[in-house]
Amino acid sequence: MNRLISGERLTHRLNMDTHFDFTSSFLKVAGGVIITFSLYILSHIIYNVFFHPLRSYPGPKLWAATRLPWCYNQYQGQLHYRLLQLHIQYGHTVRVAPNELSYNSDDAWKSIYGHRKEEMSKDPVFRLHTPTGAQNILVADRETHTRQRRLLSHAFSESALREQEPILQLYSRKLLDQLSRECNKGPLNMVSWLTFASFDLIGHMSFGENFGCLDKGDYVPFVRAITAMASELTLNQMCKYYKIMGIRQFFTPASVMGQRKKHIGTAMQTVQRRIAAGSEHRDFLHYILSANNEKGMSPAEINVNAFSLSIAGSESTATALSGAFFLMLTHEPVYKRLLEEIRSAHMNEDEITLASIHKLEYLDAVITETLRLYPPVAITLPRCVSSGGETISGSFVPEGTTVGVHHYSTYHSPSNFHLADEFHPERWLRESKDLPPFAGDNKECMQPFSYGPRNCLGKNIARAEMRLLLAKLIWRFDWEMEGGQEGWMAGQKVQGFWQKGPLMCRLRPAIVVLARPTLFAKNMFSDDRVTGAWGAFPVHSRAGASRPRRSEQNRTDINIYSTHYRNSKHYHIYKMALREVVLITGANTGIGYEIVKALCASTKAYDVILAGRSLTKVNDAISSATAEFPQSASKLSAVQVDIEEDDSIKKAFEEVQTKFGRVDTLVNNAGGQFDQQQAPKGKLTEREMWNKSWDVNVTGTQVMTTTFMPLLFQSSSPRLLFITSGTSSVTNSENMAFAVNHYSPKGWPKSNFDGKTFNVPAYRSAKTGLNMLMREWHRILHEDGVKVWAISPGFLATGLGGAGAENLKKMGAQDPSIAGGFIRSVIEGTRDADVGKVVTANGIQPW
Repeated sequence: MNRLISGERLTHRLNMDTHFDFTSSFLKVAGGVIITFSLYILSHIIYNVFFHPLRSYPGPKLWAATRLPWCYNQYQGQLHYRLLQLHIQYGHTVRVAPNELSYNSDDAWKSIYGHRKEEMSKDPVFRLHTPTGAQNILVADRETHTRQRRLLSHAFSESALREQEPILQLYSRKLLDQLSRECNKGPLNMVSWLTFASFDLIGHMSFGENFGCLDKGDYVPFVRAITAMASELTLNQMCKYYKIMGIRQFFTPASVMGQRKKHIGTAMQTVQRRIAAGSEHRDFLHYILSANNEKGMSPAEINVNAFSLSIAGSESTATALSGAFFLMLTHEPVYKRLLEEIRSAHMNEDEITLASIHKLEYLDAVITETLRLYPPVAITLPRCVSSGGETISGSFVPEGTTVGVHHYSTYHSPSNFHLADEFHPERWLRESKDLPPFAGDNKECMQPFSYGPRNCLGKNIARAEMRLLLAKLIWRFDWEMEGGQEGWMAGQKVQGFWQKGPLMCRLRPAIVVLARPTLFAKNMFSDDRVTGAWGAFPVHSRAGASRPRRSEQNRTDINIYSTHYRNSKHYHIYKMALREVVLITGANTGIGYEIVKALCASTKAYDVILAGRSLTKVNDAISSATAEFPQSASKLSAVQVDIEEDDSIKKAFEEVQTKFGRVDTLVNNAGGQFDQQQAPKGKLTEREMWNKSWDVNVTGTQVMTTTFMPLLFQSSSPRLLFITSGTSSVTNSENMAFAVNHYSPKGWPKSNFDGKTFNVPAYRSAKTGLNMLMREWHRILHEDGVKVWAISPGFLATGLGGAGAENLKKMGAQDPSIAGGFIRSVIEGTRDADVGKVVTANGIQPW
């Protein structure tokens, strides 16, 4: 028994000794590995700091020892701020990692990115692998890049840009249209809306289809995925540096990988649909397909390039535009001057074209200064020094070194720019060369679209898009940034893209548009009041204040504009820039056309919208009026509307809202006399004729007025006119001096017109009803300050209803031109004391 116990004890002791030996061995091995790894790391640190070929370059020792500080700041989104601090501390060249040099000088651009016999290759860490393995122009090797750039250059040429202008105009109108719809709901997040516009535009240009963001007023899944991809790419970049990308991919959820493949697949399918549609659409693929040949792009290359261009050309433009709005609205003198330049150069929104805005020097200066302070690409685009090494900024750099110019720190460096952290667009004006504060700026170092053979192909279209959107947004709306957002730009993180927060702005359709100095301006205002300050702009009631009545608001909208010198000529900006929008229904003939001619003859400038059922006839009327009044200050435009069709009225409203944003005067002139169309002489039954008389003269007018009322409410002095008839007066129906009141000859049936009598009971009763409709609108809108009249133009020889102008003249009818001048006088305010009444040229028509 004792032997058994002793044996068990011995066995237990042996097991314990074995376990101890194994644990001890494991600890020894682990300790050895740790010590070896530590020594390895320490040796690398010692080598990097004291023996590395870059050891003589200035920079913090910790950054020279290991890339961890670089990665930490990159992960935190603060690398751009930290590199700026390092450049300020150490100079134009800083060692920011064991094998990387950062530059912020102009000569470094030429040495690193310029044209050279042997091009510096892109850092492999920045190479993005596509699902098909095909190379896109952003990461392609030199030979592939040269071939692809040759094909893509056609899509980004000046001639292509001119052909693509309709697409740019289309999406600028869509953006403005949506903002016009939304602006009354409160402050809007302009970061989102500018992103929607940029993605929809570049989607159309890349794929032939937009993403639908503007239509939905929200991000679509594809766009959300693209904007979220930036931070993921930043993390991937750091994993590549430490060769742990496989681990990163292993821990990426399958659902995330699946969504990514789905979005890429959707983009590729869209490209295939566009290719199948042919090359007629003037988008990027049109030029690629037109120039493609045996040395062209493969289908896989076309796919990946369209996808890459949609990313590169959307987020960056939206970022620049968001930055421009923030900087503009936080620098009031800049906003005023920019507003003045844009509105003084264009009398109408249609005049804002790529050609016209290319001449706006201050607008271009604002964009350039925005790109300096808030560069969409705030990072370094790294290159690897080629074999044999290079001399950069006067110092030798060994081969294999990662080098690059860091955009943000270059543009914010006090050694490159005076007041580098302040927003001064004037530094980019031509006269700034002689201005002491900015004459010493090193503008050669400003390369927001990169430099050399790999610079941004789309820089022309990017600038064109920024110019066009900024000009149109400032032209149509007055802007104000919500309070508490002064720090919107400060502290923003950069993880591939700027991580932008919401930028909430209040906007309202502008009711004042600055105009060119023309001769009619001097005739228009006897008070030549101007100030000596720069850039006047409309003064509106601000958010949070109680809304004034229209009559009060009109007084607050009076502007006194500046006097300044341009091209050495005294240049006045007049308050005549208040260009009233007048919409006239039934404007291509009769009284409507006479009103158009009267407005064209006025010394006052109007935007006259001619509305009619036939767009051809309306355009013919515009041509005739333009030929008759070639020197007119007013501008005529056409809109198709049939007041018997609700959809037609709605479509016309949307068109006018998009183009003008408001209506100052609505002239309900469209009407008709259908009594003579009744059977047996006509084709209408009695019921059909009466229904049509009331539908056209009353019901259609009511629907037109109701539909367009929101645009009248955007005016500071809205006017609503109903064109009635002298035959509508119940009191005057007993006056036998009027031919229309003569008794009909005895017998049945009665004739509508026999040369002596004129029987139009349906027309007369409808116009009498129209007078009551006017009274109702006067009652409804009185407290809103909308002025309402019924206009009785008199007995005119318009040929209304087929009676014939000559027959009507024999009955005492006057020339219809008399009505045009009279109605214009009502529009211009001579009958403001008679609102709510039926006015005639000589007084008031009795009920």
